[in-house]
Amino acid sequence: MFNLQEQLLKLQEDEIEIHSDFEFNKVDATIAKRTLNSLTDKLVVNGQNINEPDTFDLLQCFARDLPTIEPKMIARALDMLVTGFDNEIKALANLLTTPGQDPTVHSESLDRYAFLFQWIIERGESVVSQSRAATAAAVSDKGKVRKRRGVSSTAGSSSGATVSDVVPGWKGKLADLYALLQQLLRMPLGRVWNSAPERDTFIGVFTRIAHKIMENAAYAKDVEFQTILFDSLCLWLQNYNGLYGLVTMITQNLQHYEHLCESMAGLVQMAYDKYEGTQLADEVLRDISGKSFNSIHDKAGPKNAARFLVKISQLAPRALLRQMGLLIRHLDSEAHIMRSAMVDVIGHLTLYLASQEEQTDIVKNQINEYFDIIEQRFMDTHFLVRAKVLQVCQFVCSGQAKFPKRRPKLISLIIGRLEDKATNVRKHAIRALTMLLETHPFSLDGAELGVEQLEASLAKINKELAQMANATPSETSESTSKAKKIADSDDENEDDEEGDDDDDDDDAEIESSTTTAVNNGEEQATSTGSEQFANAGLSPEMAAKAMHLQFQQRYYRDALYFVYQLQEAQPLLMQLLGSTNKGEVMEAIDFFVAAVRFRVDGAQEGIRRMSHLIWLPPTGNSSSTTSADGSASEEARGVRAKLIESYMQLYMTPSDRLSAIENTSRITRNLISLTFGATLAELTSLEELIRTLMEERLIKEDVVNKLRSVYGYTKRQLPPAQRRGAIIILSMLAQARRSIVTDDIDLYLRIGLGDHGHEDLVVAKHTCMILQCLGAAKSRRPGAVAAAAGMDEQEIRRLPMNNPIFEGLQRIVEEPRRDPEWFPAAEQALNTIYALADKPDALAARLVRNQAKLVQELLNSNMGRNLAVSGGDESDSMD
Repeated sequence: MFNLQEQLLKLQEDEIEIHSDFEFNKVDATIAKRTLNSLTDKLVVNGQNINEPDTFDLLQCFARDLPTIEPKMIARALDMLVTGFDNEIKALANLLTTPGQDPTVHSESLDRYAFLFQWIIERGESVVSQSRAATAAAVSDKGKVRKRRGVSSTAGSSSGATVSDVVPGWKGKLADLYALLQQLLRMPLGRVWNSAPERDTFIGVFTRIAHKIMENAAYAKDVEFQTILFDSLCLWLQNYNGLYGLVTMITQNLQHYEHLCESMAGLVQMAYDKYEGTQLADEVLRDISGKSFNSIHDKAGPKNAARFLVKISQLAPRALLRQMGLLIRHLDSEAHIMRSAMVDVIGHLTLYLASQEEQTDIVKNQINEYFDIIEQRFMDTHFLVRAKVLQVCQFVCSGQAKFPKRRPKLISLIIGRLEDKATNVRKHAIRALTMLLETHPFSLDGAELGVEQLEASLAKINKELAQMANATPSETSESTSKAKKIADSDDENEDDEEGDDDDDDDDAEIESSTTTAVNNGEEQATSTGSEQFANAGLSPEMAAKAMHLQFQQRYYRDALYFVYQLQEAQPLLMQLLGSTNKGEVMEAIDFFVAAVRFRVDGAQEGIRRMSHLIWLPPTGNSSSTTSADGSASEEARGVRAKLIESYMQLYMTPSDRLSAIENTSRITRNLISLTFGATLAELTSLEELIRTLMEERLIKEDVVNKLRSVYGYTKRQLPPAQRRGAIIILSMLAQARRSIVTDDIDLYLRIGLGDHGHEDLVVAKHTCMILQCLGAAKSRRPGAVAAAAGMDEQEIRRLPMNNPIFEGLQRIVEEPRRDPEWFPAAEQALNTIYALADKPDALAARLVRNQAKLVQELLNSNMGRNLAVSGGDESDSMD
């Protein structure tokens, strides 16, 4: 009689008795294959043939000699055992459905299969892991590996090999084995074994095999295989009281294996959702809540527990909510990893609670408590916890629920973290502020946040409310005062925002958009509000309108407060544009791009400051990497590349709603607007940016032609800023492509050196600057790049002195002006003369003589005038 418990103990102590002298590693391969074929024929025909002594002894010999057997033979043997096990389960299923049969006759054969599975699978997994470790050591010491016959040597040929890599179909057969085990666990196994301990010993074999398999990180990556394994364990939990065994397995895995943290969370979630395993989740979470973690002496423990809690909060938040009263103590843990994890958990639970259809008072209070905890953790002593709080704010506020009552306090706390001493915290603070801006709930006016527009809308609503209050009949003066009090009650509610727990405000807090929130809040408060306004002397229709206006009034006040908060943060963000940390700079760039997109006042100043970043050296490695929070890191691309991308996104990305001509006009207007009010430093940086864009062929030829068209427009009066902006951008583009000047030089002579330049010296100055590109001695970008830019490497031939360009330049210098712009215009005219003229000294000498002659004439004129005046005075005195 085969006793599974005794044989397992002997296997553990390596005292197995095999009544056969056959050794697979010493016989010829043909004999070994013939022996395996005979065993296969027996088990395929009848699974109970495993009870034959000779058959079972040969199978034990195979398991003993496994490390030296070829992988293909191992695959055949495992397939043979799984097939025999399948036949045995089918026979048992037929027997259990047939009355009057004794199912216990199958217990011994099932035990023998279980024994062989444990021996072969555990031995195979152990041999490969040992060979992998030995191979790594041998390679480091000797640089080469000595090859041997068998699965161990095959596994040793690669330091990253697993059994499934060595033995063909190994993982598939394990999946088939546990699929068969699921069928078996759904049967009444109490009728197969005479006692519960014998049955539990049989099931325990497969749970130990599962534990051994899960130790290998390669299996954890296969979701389908893992699901089959977990289904088997959940059936053990559900049908055969495997609670405490499974709890022990999970806690041990969390303690020793980092790669199993998230897998164990998936197991708990499967048991909770599919197999009503609430007790399993409770026991595991209670065990974690009772532990004390010290980050100094125990690093793996808190890290694994933290990953498990975060994952279970995403997969099974309901299960976690049941034990939050115990787990909340980890917010005061010494290990910052646990505090960080609890903040993450609270964020996911907040999202889960906000997504519930039924928003009871208990749910609302719980959400408010969680937000209070998040706000408290802004002041945590460890910078990683503060950074995690900011990450939680990002994904909590980016969901469908907007939480309008909690946002102002969160934004104030986030702005405070912009001055945190840790760069990681500052980076996440900027990212959180950008996320709150991009997901803001104020979408009634196209989501734009211009202060002037919002203030005008608020003033209009206040005026309507005041008119309604004054329209109350004069004989009901007391009612009139009540109506005015109701119309102004929103001011008091705003001051007492944190203590206001009215149902309509709470319901509006978790709506997906402010428009919906206004409508829903209006519907819920209509009856009460209408009664209040009716008591104030207003008709039901006027009362409903007044309620609607009050909601709009609150909306615009909140929107204005939000904009004022953003404006408060902008000076700090402009300072961070000059940070030495790339991550902070890139996040600040993203914020200002988003702020411009939403028309936030003052954001354009940040865009102007950004242009100075073009002088940073480009990063050589442009490949993307993965950051610690799992998102693709942009730091490797460089700040310069980020800046170019941002300007392209804001000013040069075509709109799908416009035609090609309209997009060209739009891009041209955007480029010209960049020059409005720009300082000299900003224009210098903008020039380098525009030149870079032109070199990379990011500005199309249609835009260049449109700029020429604006510059040369003469049909109607053109605003001076438009023509100035066009020639400034053209001069910047000409730094990268000389053909912009040579293709239409007559245009610059007619406009910039003609009457328009005479009237506007700024246009004349920049026309001189663009003409200087004709005299570039050599390209700064040799070879193919210079050819692409339209510049010649060879020295440019200078222009003769009779060229009409010099007449226009001479006119700029010689015509007397009191305009302060004459000095820079004359300076650029002289620079152009020396850059292009064949004999610049001759022209300069003529200009000097003409100016000297003009000065002499003025002196003579003044002297004659003075003499005439003095002569008249003498004659008067003589008289």
